[in-house]
Amino acid sequence: MQELKELWMLLFPQTEPPADSQWTLWLMLHDTGTVRSGIVQLATKYRRLGGQMDEMYMGKFASSVMSRIARDRDERKTAT
Repeated sequence: MQELKELWMLLFPQTEPPADSQWTLWLMLHDTGTVRSGIVQLATKYRRLGGQMDEMYMGKFASSVMSRIARDRDERKTAT
């Protein structure tokens, strides 16, 4: 969890990282790579919007991306 928080702080130095409960939830639902990918994709959108995202929207967007990554991975597994 600490590495992911450090990544967050590197990518979003002006925002507080999510609460530990959010990290715990993400890591219960997804593997570390999926959480990392979700944060990186969030950073891309954050930059594209010029940092105009509030913390609640950032969390929701990251969660959505993580769920999509997991869903796409699961669909690829069942397709083979």
